[in-house]
Amino acid sequence: MDLETARFAGEHEGASLWLARGNDVAGVCLLVHVDDTDWASSCGGAAGPGTISGQTWTFIVVPDAGIAPAGYTAVSENVYTPTR
Repeated sequence: MDLETARFAGEHEGASLWLARGNDVAGVCLLVHVDDTDWASSCGGAAGPGTISGQTWTFIVVPDAGIAPAGYTAVSENVYTPTR
């Protein structure tokens, strides 16, 4: 993950979300931070890291101009969480 490219992507139920470029220029990473013990990151190709889940949260990343997944609510332009 190239931390110099990180941008704040939103917050949802106490989770701070950050998007960054992967070390591979086409890669995209999502960092989810709730606290010092509840956090995770995932990187993937140009389409994003896909789904990332923790004990109390799930997020999915879609590329710019991507279609919102059915059953998910937008947290930001690129990050979605399941609708409750």
